[in-house]
Amino acid sequence: MPSLSIHILSIALCLSAGFQQGYIASVLNQPYLQIEQYINESWTIRTGEPIEPGTLNIIWSLLNVCFPIATIFGQFTAGYTCKRLGRKKTAILATALYIPGTLLCAAAKWTMPYFELLFIGRIIWSWANGINSVNATVWIVECAAPQIRGRMASMQEVFMSIGSLVTQAFGVPFSTDELWYLNFVPNCFFSLVTLVMFFVVYESPQFIMEKEGNVEKARRALASYHGCAVDDASVDAEMRICEESVSKKKKSLAQKNDASVQTEFSGKEIMFMPWKANDPTSRVVRHAAWLGVMVKIAYVFTGARCVRAYSTFILHTMSHWSFNHSLYGSFAVGLLRLPVTLVPVFLVDRLGRRPLIIGSTAVSFLSLLTMMIGIEMGADWKVI
Repeated sequence: MPSLSIHILSIALCLSAGFQQGYIASVLNQPYLQIEQYINESWTIRTGEPIEPGTLNIIWSLLNVCFPIATIFGQFTAGYTCKRLGRKKTAILATALYIPGTLLCAAAKWTMPYFELLFIGRIIWSWANGINSVNATVWIVECAAPQIRGRMASMQEVFMSIGSLVTQAFGVPFSTDELWYLNFVPNCFFSLVTLVMFFVVYESPQFIMEKEGNVEKARRALASYHGCAVDDASVDAEMRICEESVSKKKKSLAQKNDASVQTEFSGKEIMFMPWKANDPTSRVVRHAAWLGVMVKIAYVFTGARCVRAYSTFILHTMSHWSFNHSLYGSFAVGLLRLPVTLVPVFLVDRLGRRPLIIGSTAVSFLSLLTMMIGIEMGADWKVI
């Protein structure tokens, strides 16, 4: 049975990564009309003239697209912070950055006409989420028992749905000209709860071995996460993996410092130079890496993120629902998404990854096709 420590770690990682990603992606969804009006009023105060519709669309698009761009930079930053600070300190630092990020977004309401605060806060928030998304994956792999790793990874998507649903729930009452800034504020509470949880868990055993070389401390951390005794056989097996990994890294570093020794292929060579890195290990790593990339690309092209971020716009502006009905419809979309995300949690270790990916991609394609046909047919077909 999974231990209390791994439960706390799993929830904390889900709140810091998946939950925040869902929250950031959806927080502009429901109050989009009010925020557009705020930007228009800010522009009028500065220039004396209303903003051009095309300019407003560009600003709004940039406000949305700064989320994935800043997230990418955060993911690159995570490699350095995980190595230098460790998994725990990286998580604490990145989660702490959520608070000023969300407060800056909310403060924009009271600092008109300085709508740039929305951009600054959203960039900080998204950058921190990029760091935590990578850190969460690394920490799960290093601490969770093999039989529950798939479920722990799948829970990220569940919490992404919960984060989206929470902000959509707040969006129903708060999507007004006076209250739209309150959509951002509740995230400070979730960030504080996450910080408390990170403070009470162990550092990753892998990082303890790499930086401190403290075998006993690493064993205690691993035993706590696995919910077993320090001298349990499963701990011995995982410790051997940690020791082998540390030994390989030290050997690789020694080879790089010795010009007379042939170094291993770099990540760029393995990924993009198959004619050069053609040994069995490189082929396996390259296949797995590109498979992961293509799965991510397939997920993006399902349109899930687009629907999550623009569901109110789709229902109100494109399908001609009333604004109030669009708010509740958007909330219903988030609510229906939640139980579906539980499916892989229970089936990923039974059916495998491939059937779930192929099946969900096919359903997404048919759903998007139906939606586009409904929008093209006009308001009479808005129910589909």
